[in-house]
Amino acid sequence: MHQPCPWCHSSDAYSEFEENNEYVKFCFSCRNRESKNMNDVSPEELVIEETQTVHKQRPIIPQTDLDPIIGDYRCLLPKTLEHFGVKRHRNEIVYPYYQYNDRTLIAQKFKFKNPKSSGNLYAWANYHLDSIGFFGQHLFPKGGRKITVTEGENDCMAVFQMQGDWPVVSIKNGAGSVKGLSQRDHEYLNSFDEIVVCFDNDKSGRKAIEDFCTIFAGKCRVVELPSGYKDAHQMLENGLKDKFRQCWFNAKPWSPKNIVYPIDILDEIVTPKEYEILPYPWKGMNDQIFGLHFPEVIVLKAKTKTGKSLWTAFIEDFIIKNTDFKVADITVENTPEERARTLLSVHMKKPLHLKLAKVDIGVNNDDIFRAGREYFTDRRLVLFERDGMTDPRAILDKVRYFVTVLGCKVVIFDHINYLGAYHESDERKSIDEVSNKLADMAKDLRFCLIIVSHVNDEGKTFGSRNLGKAGYTIISLERDNHNPSEYVRNLTKVTIEDSRRYGSRIGRPIYLKYDEESYSLLEIDAEIAEEEINKIGDKELE
Repeated sequence: MHQPCPWCHSSDAYSEFEENNEYVKFCFSCRNRESKNMNDVSPEELVIEETQTVHKQRPIIPQTDLDPIIGDYRCLLPKTLEHFGVKRHRNEIVYPYYQYNDRTLIAQKFKFKNPKSSGNLYAWANYHLDSIGFFGQHLFPKGGRKITVTEGENDCMAVFQMQGDWPVVSIKNGAGSVKGLSQRDHEYLNSFDEIVVCFDNDKSGRKAIEDFCTIFAGKCRVVELPSGYKDAHQMLENGLKDKFRQCWFNAKPWSPKNIVYPIDILDEIVTPKEYEILPYPWKGMNDQIFGLHFPEVIVLKAKTKTGKSLWTAFIEDFIIKNTDFKVADITVENTPEERARTLLSVHMKKPLHLKLAKVDIGVNNDDIFRAGREYFTDRRLVLFERDGMTDPRAILDKVRYFVTVLGCKVVIFDHINYLGAYHESDERKSIDEVSNKLADMAKDLRFCLIIVSHVNDEGKTFGSRNLGKAGYTIISLERDNHNPSEYVRNLTKVTIEDSRRYGSRIGRPIYLKYDEESYSLLEIDAEIAEEEINKIGDKELE
């Protein structure tokens, strides 16, 4: 068994060992490697490292010189231990490894307590990766109907004890050694009609399943252990022999994780997960797509100066007033003060920005302070201060923090194009990377993400064509802000261009009219709005 890796944080793929007069540090998962000459290792350092190694060479101790284990060992019966040749040497448990074709002892693995913790450490006698087969392999000759493969020696013996006489072996060094199987390992396992894979029920074990089953594609069935149980040995220790046998007999044929058969998800088809749905502030949008969903990725796109930030502010205000959800607002073109003033303007229905120009809007500073204290007091609105942050990974980390730590259900990113402005050498790659990972995060953590993006004169998003693929729902805003008619300048056309859930319902435009006095976006009947636009157009032609 390996140790946790300091590079990739694998739980058991890291080891330290002596090889060709070098002290080697190696991870079987991430493949990182460091080495130095044994002459350069201080005696003090060597003592520390020796207690951590799994490959440190020891002489083989003849099995006849080892002591039998008296009584059960962690629920493994004496007859099971004797069958596999597992014995004791002082305070160490010794697992024997035999020659491929006979019962010649060629290596031993020693398990002992870590003097610095409550865990265990392992060391080898006569470790040679290519010559050592599987643990238990000497008991089960080539060929046969079915063989089970586990991650560890104790799991191997536990499966044998619970299952009876079915062949079962263990890989040598845990999940990290799956990719290091030799040609003889392959030939041995391939001699069986079917391989039942019973690896640990953790992250490294699931990855090892994919690696292992890819090698032996077409032969593997995978045992799915119940939630809360890490491995077969743990199930034996908890008296779950019958439950394990059920899992073993119900092992499903392995297929790559991206392949799904409808029959396997029939329950989800008939009774899908319930999506939380939050209505939009405007009836026309709800008529077409019913509202915001959790999880969902919404891409809001428009030209500059169209009113995207105001549109999202109305969404935020509606959420705050009608739910108990928290909202994270990543608005990179405005300072937190500017964004908070916009949100408070929507709440108070007053254009507070005009006070900066000394315009009398009917409220004084005390009125604004009282309204802000009431509106922001429960801290359900969380703003983002960019402060020069342009690293996509930092943005992703911040979004994850908003959702997992602060509990935000809605995240607004306005606008994603600013990342490209700081990565001009590869603008598309930066935006694509962030949009894809944000979409995956929204799905995994089940929150609603609204991504705002600028478009060019052709209506295409700047810097990336991938945003449309990342979004569940694509919404575009159009406004003729240079039209001589005030009515037209204040009119925004909202079009739902795409919806994965309700594609057949979309396409009808929704019109929102901005009223500065009440700082509102009022929905206008589409026929009336288009009739007014046509009338104004006809007058201009006259």
